[in-house]
Amino acid sequence: GSGNSVIPHKLYQTIQRDVAKVGKLTRAWVFTDGISCGSSSVIGHMLSTHGYPVPAIAFGSWGTIDNTESLRNPEEDPTTLVYYDPQTSNPENSLDPNHTHLLLIDDGTVKNTKCNDSVRRDFENYLLSQF
Repeated sequence: GSGNSVIPHKLYQTIQRDVAKVGKLTRAWVFTDGISCGSSSVIGHMLSTHGYPVPAIAFGSWGTIDNTESLRNPEEDPTTLVYYDPQTSNPENSLDPNHTHLLLIDDGTVKNTKCNDSVRRDFENYLLSQF
């Protein structure tokens, strides 16, 4: 969930090692809401620092993220890179920089972290049906 719970260091290391190991063995993709606090941040950090190629995919809500203006491509050219600086945003509403991919859904809602749960569930079910 989103929150800032403190995890004891030894437990954190154990979870980090095991999540990365399982992800590598199963070739799993890990989905979170991509917010830079709570379990999304912990999972993103775990996967990015352990050295295993496990995709951490942020499936979040455009209206929840602060500083989305920096994500807009002013040239509207799909090959132009845009950069997001999480330091310019409230940590509870910024994207976690440790995710490998971002899928942001814009359904018109603002500051509602649960708005795309059904969309994410449908997307996950679609992916599962392909295997």
